[in-house]
Amino acid sequence: MRLTERVPALGVRRRASFDPIQAGVAAVALFLASCLVARGGLLSSADPGDVGRYHEFADRILDGALPYRDFYMEYPPGAVPAFLAPSALGGLAGYNLAFKLVVVLAGAALVATLVALLVRLGVGRWGAAVALGVVVATPVALGAVVLNRYDVWPALLVALALLALLTGRSGLAFGLLAAGCAVKVYPAVLLPVAAVHVLRTAGRRALVRALVVFGVVLLVVAGPLALIAPGGFGYSVKTQVIRQLQLESLASSLLLVADKVGAYAADIVPGSPGSIDLAGGLPDALGVLTSIALAAALLAVLVLYWQGIESDELLVLGFAASVTAFVTFSKVVSPQFLVWLVVLVPLVAGRLRDVAAALLLAILVLTQVEVVWEHPLRAGGWPVWVLLARNVLLVTLFALLLVALWQQRRPEPAAVRA
Repeated sequence: MRLTERVPALGVRRRASFDPIQAGVAAVALFLASCLVARGGLLSSADPGDVGRYHEFADRILDGALPYRDFYMEYPPGAVPAFLAPSALGGLAGYNLAFKLVVVLAGAALVATLVALLVRLGVGRWGAAVALGVVVATPVALGAVVLNRYDVWPALLVALALLALLTGRSGLAFGLLAAGCAVKVYPAVLLPVAAVHVLRTAGRRALVRALVVFGVVLLVVAGPLALIAPGGFGYSVKTQVIRQLQLESLASSLLLVADKVGAYAADIVPGSPGSIDLAGGLPDALGVLTSIALAAALLAVLVLYWQGIESDELLVLGFAASVTAFVTFSKVVSPQFLVWLVVLVPLVAGRLRDVAAALLLAILVLTQVEVVWEHPLRAGGWPVWVLLARNVLLVTLFALLLVALWQQRRPEPAAVRA
């Protein structure tokens, strides 16, 4: 790691070696350009994905129906504002274009938050260029799932929560994480690392206050719909928990390759809610093992984080490793999940940042390839190898982040001589 790019220790602020205003304006402009030319972007009608379903939800809600009570909705309660926001544009645009414009707005806010994070971390020009470059390239590299899903919103909330933690605002950070959990469940995996950070930097009382804020915000955002329709809400949660092994998961890619070489007969079936899964005893067993592997990966991150010397660098690593573990080892790995990584992974320090950013860009491109050729993938065709390569790179990325956490451990105390 070069000294000029070393992340400052906790509580120490160092002026960034780049102009944040110029960098922010340039990055937002390039992000907008990327959104214009991307597949499924502002100028393309390719692969609208789930936007039609979002539109249906929005219309039903505006007609007075309530999610979970009057119709089935597989998404968390906090996703409702993301579905309703495009309708606020009225006649200015159709729902699909309006949805994309709202996501672009969130993406611009994400870029601005990333600039603030880079300034807070004291990252140099090259590091800032790498981190901003990954976000700017994401719409083109990952494709239609960026603007035709709402995952930029929880990614923004997580980035804001990280910024709040780095600036000592633990209550705000936990409130933002709670809002993120209400929108998309994955920010919950960040709670252990965030809790250890607050405990070590602000003390037990601050942690208790932060946890209370988390609970209150989660209750306010998600509670009303869950309380009004507990049966429908519970059923929605159940459908997510009991899902089969999804086609794009790590374990599925191994079974698809085994099918490709004649060692296994994969049974690809429509799943619920709206996914493509593998059915059978072996996929079900691997789904359980995948969940165990995920728990083990998150525990490994927490243990290594606890053993580390608290710093801004360690916190960023803990966040990046936790979300990467969730994406890599979940039994459901939808393409839009990769959006969650683009604002965390390129923030890691030193040489690891460059390697991790390159790996992440390759992962994004490979994911777009398997999405575009989804039908040959479902038929067990050549995209199976692309999917396997993507998942191997995800495992590699997580391993690199885990090694970086291991390297941050406190030095062993010298043995006391008799």
